[in-house]
Amino acid sequence: MRIGLCSSAFGALAVAAAMPVVAQAQSPAVQFRVPAGPLQTALPLFATQSGEQILYSTDLVAGRQSAGVSGALRTDQALTTLLQGTGLRARRTSPNTLVVYDPDARADATDEAVEIEDVVVTGSLIRGVADGPSPVVTVTRDEMDRNGRATVAQLLASLPQNFGGTANEGALGNGGDRSGTNSTYANGVNLRGLGSDATLVLINGRRLAGTGAKGDFVDVSTIPTAAVERVDILLDGASALYGADAVGGVVNIILRDDYDGAETRVRVGNTSDGASGEYSSLRAATQSDRFKAVIATSGYPELTRSMELPPFFRVSPDEGVPVGQMAGWGETGQGRFGAFSTSPENYVAQSPLFSVERLRTPTLLAEGDQENARMGALFSALYRLNREAALVTYYGEGHVYESPGNVRDLHARILDWLARYLGPPARLEPLRPALRPDLEHPEQQGPVGAGTP
Repeated sequence: MRIGLCSSAFGALAVAAAMPVVAQAQSPAVQFRVPAGPLQTALPLFATQSGEQILYSTDLVAGRQSAGVSGALRTDQALTTLLQGTGLRARRTSPNTLVVYDPDARADATDEAVEIEDVVVTGSLIRGVADGPSPVVTVTRDEMDRNGRATVAQLLASLPQNFGGTANEGALGNGGDRSGTNSTYANGVNLRGLGSDATLVLINGRRLAGTGAKGDFVDVSTIPTAAVERVDILLDGASALYGADAVGGVVNIILRDDYDGAETRVRVGNTSDGASGEYSSLRAATQSDRFKAVIATSGYPELTRSMELPPFFRVSPDEGVPVGQMAGWGETGQGRFGAFSTSPENYVAQSPLFSVERLRTPTLLAEGDQENARMGALFSALYRLNREAALVTYYGEGHVYESPGNVRDLHARILDWLARYLGPPARLEPLRPALRPDLEHPEQQGPVGAGTP
């Protein structure tokens, strides 16, 4: 629909029904000479002679005929005369503006009900203000699923603005959280590193009860993922709106309100760093033949090795004697085998090396030469049994690999191992048992230990 504007000046069209009524000004008489004819032609001529703005829709006046107007008349009287017989009317909305409208269409419009969608506003105490200058990140439920975030805690932990040194399970388990408030292994939010008690967590704009020894932060891991619609994160201080507990920022979790049906989720996890995860993988492989591939790096196939001093101690003895951490893991930590001096049989029974006869799954082993895991003993035992196994040793590395080249090489070997044993059966090449070393003709000997096609 096009809008017509008849005037020597420019202006914007406003809907006549929405504008307030302006009292008619007693304008002086003007000499009009507008002949009869199409209204679409008469109105521009009338606006030129009157010197005022006449606003109308071209679709409104199309096909209508005017009897014209002639004589010395005030503008309002002349326009009323011009519109006689057309079914239209005019009203003044400002001292120099008149709007032409259809009174019947206006009456029909007022009878129609207008349905407006619900508008939910959260996180603002200022009326009429839209998005402000503070950065806001919104993550929808679909984005959470696509990025593999199984929980709200994982989503918030992935934010670069969230400092992970306090108020989470990892920091508490490795001793990084020295605050002493996270006694329940909760997962809080610490935006900008100002402390978990400086980030406000809301649900649908409302505060939650605190957790921990002091109740000073919210455990976001208690919020079921199935109930979440989206998460809004304000990455700036909002203490002026919410108080001192929002200095670091605000996290507003919006819940779903239109869910119908049922949803079930199953999560299975294990540690991905440290000897405990690798030990668990090897231990599980000795208990079942249902696995297709095993990958273990820097694990403990023989638990008595956890009592030994690692090789890096001989390189840097000034760093202290690192025997307490692993001994604690085996005696009272995740292992819970008891003291080695009183329960040596537990260490033998739980060591994958002493159950190697039951380890029939293709196994990829990796370690650094500064680590005291001694993966070579397990590889030697697997080799003696003609099992499918490979051992990779990275020199100059400790428990955590730091060299980018070594990390890339390890990732490539892992992917190749998984592709070989987890890929489609039609694409796999069967492997013969690994060859024993030919000590008399080593130049004719191929790779030993990983098997040959």
